[in-house]
Amino acid sequence: MKICSKCKTNKPATSEFFYRLRKGFRPDCKVCTRAVNLAYFNQNKDIVRRKNRERYVAFCAQLSEAQKREYIQNKHLWSRYNITLREKNNLIEFQGRVCGMKDCTNLVDLSSPVDHNHLTGEVRGVLCFSCNTQLASYENGRIRQEAFNTYLVNPPNHDRHENKCG
Repeated sequence: MKICSKCKTNKPATSEFFYRLRKGFRPDCKVCTRAVNLAYFNQNKDIVRRKNRERYVAFCAQLSEAQKREYIQNKHLWSRYNITLREKNNLIEFQGRVCGMKDCTNLVDLSSPVDHNHLTGEVRGVLCFSCNTQLASYENGRIRQEAFNTYLVNPPNHDRHENKCG
């Protein structure tokens, strides 16, 4: 057990509650560390953003155009799907470089969309653009089927049309 130096609560000395250092853990718990960092950021937004931008520009200046493109793709894949570019490439190879949808023979590459479960975030495969669009329509159709049925049975213009003619 370890006592946080800020909030004075006793918590297990694990990485679940404390950030790791080279030797042991930080003296303050993760909750207190985040609170201090957030307070600092809120007081110094312009300075923090400027320094972050400077670091990013300096980092990108060291990269070739191909490395920049790969860095941006990796960042996007990680933030959206929690996978890397290498993992996406492995998934494409596993699928035989064709769309993951059954009976579709369209080729896929690194520019093809990653299909994932919107509720769990689990990656299901890499699809061609056509199948990805159709799948989105299908999934949205299941969710909104009742709304479409109501619309088709009683469209908004139906009441106005009856009042004018009747």
